[in-house]
Amino acid sequence: MKKIALLITVLIVLSITAYAFVSREHKVSSPEFVYSEITQGNIAKQVLTTGTLSPLIMVEVGSQVSGTIESLSTDFNKTVKKGDVIAQIEASQFKAKVAQEK
Repeated sequence: MKKIALLITVLIVLSITAYAFVSREHKVSSPEFVYSEITQGNIAKQVLTTGTLSPLIMVEVGSQVSGTIESLSTDFNKTVKKGDVIAQIEASQFKAKVAQEK
């Protein structure tokens, strides 16, 4: 019985010693700091991605007359309200037709 108790005590001491030795090797090192001079410059923000874009809401816009667009007053994703001028059609053809009718 004394031999078994002695053997268990030796095994416990060896286990504790082995654990202490192994845990010392894997000790967490202190953080390293990198120092540099302060400089002034532009900050660039860039997003790179691939895929298909689709609008949240798509609205079809039409006209009662056709013609060449003279000017556009809006662009994609720009908010417009009822009554806002979106595009202006070139009026020279209509003016010529009115003059011809006189």
